[in-house]
Amino acid sequence: MLLAKVAAVALALALGIAGPALTSTGEVALAATAPLRVMVWGGQPEINTYTKMIDAFSKAYPDTPVRLEPTTWGEYFNKLQVQIAGGNPPDIVLLNGAFIRDLAAQGALTDLNPFIKQYKFPLEDYWETHDILRVGGKMYALPLAGDVAGLYYNRSAFEMAGIGTPTANWKWDDLRQAARKLTVRAGDVTKRYGVIWDVAGNGQSSYINFLLQNGVRVLNETLTRSLLATEPAVEAIQYWTDIILRDGSAPRPNVLSAVSQAFLNEQAAMAYHLVPLPINLFQQAKFDWDIAPMPSGPKRRASEVNFIGFGITSGSRQKENAWKLLSFLVGEECQILFASLRQNLPAMRNAILTPAFADPKKPPRGLIPTLQVTMPHTYDLQFTRGWTEWTNLLGATMVRIAQGQVSVESGLREVSEKIDAVLRRVNAGK
Repeated sequence: MLLAKVAAVALALALGIAGPALTSTGEVALAATAPLRVMVWGGQPEINTYTKMIDAFSKAYPDTPVRLEPTTWGEYFNKLQVQIAGGNPPDIVLLNGAFIRDLAAQGALTDLNPFIKQYKFPLEDYWETHDILRVGGKMYALPLAGDVAGLYYNRSAFEMAGIGTPTANWKWDDLRQAARKLTVRAGDVTKRYGVIWDVAGNGQSSYINFLLQNGVRVLNETLTRSLLATEPAVEAIQYWTDIILRDGSAPRPNVLSAVSQAFLNEQAAMAYHLVPLPINLFQQAKFDWDIAPMPSGPKRRASEVNFIGFGITSGSRQKENAWKLLSFLVGEECQILFASLRQNLPAMRNAILTPAFADPKKPPRGLIPTLQVTMPHTYDLQFTRGWTEWTNLLGATMVRIAQGQVSVESGLREVSEKIDAVLRRVNAGK
């Protein structure tokens, strides 16, 4: 077979035809005129930045053409699946943990471990991504950017209330006491809540962290069974729920608008939110604000973390060139470019120290200290096949609990059984 490939290449060269060429690994590459296709999702600011990243690569490697194929987040996965099914996938794809497992199960992604080993890619220079981009020991993407949960606070509100601002030494009770004092009521109307967080959804910036900080996770280590009905889980969610229902220091679901907008409108003095996602929006604030690490729980300091990254499809016919582009896109030059958006945490550790990300002229002053305290204590979102399904079930149950429609113990027991059923189904036949 190899001799036939060599003969074909020799014939093409003899005839002056721009045909396929053998790479150092024996792979047949496409003609130089076939561009590497890179599929991404994002809004216009992200697309503009990806374009700059591709332009930087093209300047460094002018003989390797690249075509960026942007789309929206809502269209991305379906569009990618259609192209894979049609035998015409992009070479490089943007990936997150929510759907990487389904693609890996389809055999649609390339294991990057051989490339990482061959080219000695310095993963040690990047934040720990746990099993977000890795499945069954196989690395399917290199990290581009991520986020963690942190505590945003209205410094002006703290000063007016005569309360010390949050520090890295805060515990749960410090948060709860401050939230009570910062809550402002006029009769039956709450003018300002002490703290706000997302209730629905996967809980990355809210209730999941309370579980972690009490020493428990949603699933067991093998990701086959829910731990939500256990005593530590019930304790954590009961504490979280009491701040909402018993203290009235945090709003019930649907009382206020989005967390970021409620904080910006001074309807909440503290907000659990992803870092650094809303910091550009918060530059509009008419008050002094900052970020601190989330308070530690009874058992440990902990924060959920998530990352996105670039992978190579198994259908790519230019894997060597794709790796060259992939490693460039997550390399130092592009990390600084992507960090300039200030919407995501750059995956390369040192990139957080660049002025493009940690702008010394703009708040928050606590951005870098918060990341330095938080990042050594992170946990992933326990991605599984069927992850979106069971996290939707969990989010809906947390809304009912936060509304007082079901007790913490009953709600967690009920959703735990539902999650177990999902996991049994998606793991059947493994």
